[in-house]
Amino acid sequence: MILTTKEISYLRLYKQGLIKKFKDIDTLFWHIEIQSQSAKDALFNVNSRLMVECDLNELRKVAIRIWYIRNTLFYISKKKYEQAVGVNNYIGNWFNRKYLFNQKANDDFDKIKNYCLRFEKVSSTQLLENDFNDKFIKNWGGVFIELTRLGIVYNKENKFVDINKSHRNFDFSIEKLMKDYFRIYGPATLNDFKHWFGYSSKKINLIFENIKSDFLMLDDGNLIYKEDLNLLIKQKQIPIIILGKFDNICLSYSDKSWLIDQSKKNEVWGKAGIVEAVVLVNGKIVAVWRQQGKIVKIKLVRYCDDNTMLKIKQSMKKKFKDLKTVRFVDEF
Repeated sequence: MILTTKEISYLRLYKQGLIKKFKDIDTLFWHIEIQSQSAKDALFNVNSRLMVECDLNELRKVAIRIWYIRNTLFYISKKKYEQAVGVNNYIGNWFNRKYLFNQKANDDFDKIKNYCLRFEKVSSTQLLENDFNDKFIKNWGGVFIELTRLGIVYNKENKFVDINKSHRNFDFSIEKLMKDYFRIYGPATLNDFKHWFGYSSKKINLIFENIKSDFLMLDDGNLIYKEDLNLLIKQKQIPIIILGKFDNICLSYSDKSWLIDQSKKNEVWGKAGIVEAVVLVNGKIVAVWRQQGKIVKIKLVRYCDDNTMLKIKQSMKKKFKDLKTVRFVDEF
């Protein structure tokens, strides 16, 4: 079976709530998760998917912010906490490999762990006040990632992490995670899953063999749940979509050609892991944008005619109620 690039784009954007928005934040987090390098960008990307916008307090009531895929912060449903811990145990992390390699280092880390378990919340500032080995404190983010792996860190907000003291047994399955990925992001390939997961091994291929019968495989290697094809029966027009930095759409696929020409990739995916805020027209990235106070600057990465540029401006002004200026620039 063959789907066009436009049909694949439509399905991916639809399932992310970017064509038909989710009715409320509970529904959103029942369906998807949100990458969260910063709470501000995460909130923007949440509201891009909601019929009625929410604030950070509402977001925090229904989701936890935790180190998840690729040791990166996500907002996820509270029901996925065990899955997040399982992921961190499966892939390990750089802190564990780099620092916890001898008895002395492990003794130091045990002191940190026991210290954290004395509190409901802990911050990096609190850790710095204690007499721990400097090599750990200099990588306090790594400390908290490792504590997540152990099921001790439950949630991160601002400079604080909430401590979990329940010591539950964590039920985790790569098969379930893989099915979850294709439910949220499909159509997608196995390579797309490995890219999103940040982990590639022969074991992943073997696990996939056990579940591949659950999917319909398209001629180009994309996998899809058969029922998702029903979404194509009554296609809606793809609107102009404005996304903040580090959005799921830009981070969850190895192959970016459905979004942007190869020659323009560096305009979106920059150095030091930066992923720009983008504008999509007809499912394609046509521009990157940045906000400075009440000014939004837009840089085209794909040709747009005057009428399209006007519509982008109008969409941006609708998104930001108190903007003074929206302008197109050659460089930021």
